[in-house]
Amino acid sequence: MKKIDVKKLTDLSNPIDRVNEMERFKNALVSDSFCLLINHNIPNEVIDHAYSQSKLFHNMEDSDERKQATHYRHAHFGRGWSPCGEEPAYSPGTKATCSAFDMCYEVKEVDEEFENYGPNLWPPNMPEFQKAVYDYYLDFSKLEKVIGSTIEEMLDIEKGFITARMTEKSPSTMRLIFYPEIKEEPEENLFGISAHTDYEVFTLLTQSEKGSELKDPEGKWTHVDSDRYEIILMMGDMTEVMTNGLIKATPHRVPPTKWERYSITRFCAIDGKCVEKTTDCGKNTLGIQIRGHPTKEGCLNDLDKCQLLNNDHAKCLKQTTCGYCSNDKNQGMCLYATPSGPMDTEYSCKPQSGHLSNNFTMGYPDEYVPPSYPIPIYGATLPKVNKPPNYNLDSMV
Repeated sequence: MKKIDVKKLTDLSNPIDRVNEMERFKNALVSDSFCLLINHNIPNEVIDHAYSQSKLFHNMEDSDERKQATHYRHAHFGRGWSPCGEEPAYSPGTKATCSAFDMCYEVKEVDEEFENYGPNLWPPNMPEFQKAVYDYYLDFSKLEKVIGSTIEEMLDIEKGFITARMTEKSPSTMRLIFYPEIKEEPEENLFGISAHTDYEVFTLLTQSEKGSELKDPEGKWTHVDSDRYEIILMMGDMTEVMTNGLIKATPHRVPPTKWERYSITRFCAIDGKCVEKTTDCGKNTLGIQIRGHPTKEGCLNDLDKCQLLNNDHAKCLKQTTCGYCSNDKNQGMCLYATPSGPMDTEYSCKPQSGHLSNNFTMGYPDEYVPPSYPIPIYGATLPKVNKPPNYNLDSMV
C-alpha cells in the first residue's frame, strides 16, 4: 500500500519534492483509489487520547445510563450510539458485529432539511470523552481541507471547488467503532462491517489493530497493516462521480477477527446547502435552470463565458466553443458546446433538429478544431475549458 507524505505535499519551500509527491499521490488514487497518509501533523497524543476514551465508552455496560443516554433513538440524523447488532447490512444477507458512536460538528440548532445538521449526543458526566473526541475531530477537519485542496490542485480543479463546500453544515460524520473479538469460527455471512463504499468525497480512517480490507480496481482485497498513527485515505462515491470514474470509490470491509479492535472513521463530505437552487440566476427563456447556487453572486461567478452571453445571440455565435439553443423567437441560451451539441447532456436541443423549439446552432462551426486529447462523451469530442471536461463537477453541486 502506497504511503504518501503529507508534509511533502504541503511544503512550498521544497517545490521539487512537492511536485514529485503530488505525482505519487495522483498515481496512488488513480491506480488504487486509496493510500496511507504519513507525516500528517496530527499529534500522537490527540490520537491516543481519542482511542483511550473510545475504549472507555465502548467497554461500559450497554445498560449504563450514560451509554443509554446517547442511543441513536434519542438523536437527530444518525448521531449517538448504535449497539452491536444494529449496524445495517451493507451487503445483502450479511450481519455486522460492530457497535459505533457517531458525532459531527458541534452545532446547537436543528435543521430538518439537511442530514446530520443538529446537536451531538454526548454521554453525560463524561467531559474528558467529549473533549478528546472533539479535539480529534477538529484536527482531522484541518487535514480534510489539506487533502481536499491537494486534490483540487492535483486534478486542476478550480481552487475551493471542494474545500469551500466543506463547511460546518456538511454531513461530515465521525464514527468511533468497536469490533468485538470473534473466538469461534464465524458464520460465512458474519462481518465486522460488510463490503461497501462511502458516499462522501473521501474518508480518513485510523485503526488500533489491523483488520480493515480494501478492494483495488482489479478486484483484489488488500489487508491494511497500519497503526493508529498512519491514516488510511479512501475515496468516496462523490469523487468517482466528479472525476467520471478516473478515481474510483474504494470498496472496503472488516472481516471478523479473533482480537478486539477499535477504529475512528472521519467521513469528509460537502455542505448540502450548496445544492440549493435560485430563481434569479441561470434562468432563461427556455425555462431551464443552469446550475444551483445559494446566492445570485455565486451563481454568476460560476457561469462559463458561453452562459454569460445568454442575452446576446450574435456574440454567442462568434465564439468557437459556444452554441445557441433557441426557441421559435430566437430566444434561448448560449451553451458551451461542440458541433455535436451542448456539452451538458441535460439540454435536449440538437444540431439541425428541424424544430422551431430547442434548435441548436454552433458558433463558427467551420473554425472548430478538435482538441489533441479526445474525451468521448456521448460521441462528442470536447474542447478544453476552465473546468477540465473529464471531471463531472456539476454532479457535485
